[in-house]
Amino acid sequence: MILFEKRFHQGILSGATTLTFRAWKTARVKPGQRYRCHPIGVLEVDAVSVVSVADISDVDARSAGFASRDEIVAYIAEKTGGDEQHAHAGSVPGAAPHAATPSPRTRSPVRP
Repeated sequence: MILFEKRFHQGILSGATTLTFRAWKTARVKPGQRYRCHPIGVLEVDAVSVVSVADISDVDARSAGFASRDEIVAYIAEKTGGDEQHAHAGSVPGAAPHAATPSPRTRSPVRP
């Protein structure tokens, strides 16, 4: 199972959010695997990579559902207490809602 805050759900469902960043010490997902995501459905991770927070661009930030690079950097700092220099980025190409599903820098695409 993979979780997203409610504020990211609509972007994942619409396909506007295609990238996610996680401040994990080690990757907790694998490329090519599918994960349940309540209440969205099933997501497939296309890729995972470790990236420097300093290398996150405005385009990356918007692809991850943030308005700007500054916003995502502040979000990562808030989640990690400001200690994280790297994050896992995951590509999320879209979400495929599943009928049975109830209502560093690693890049991993998320695909429905």
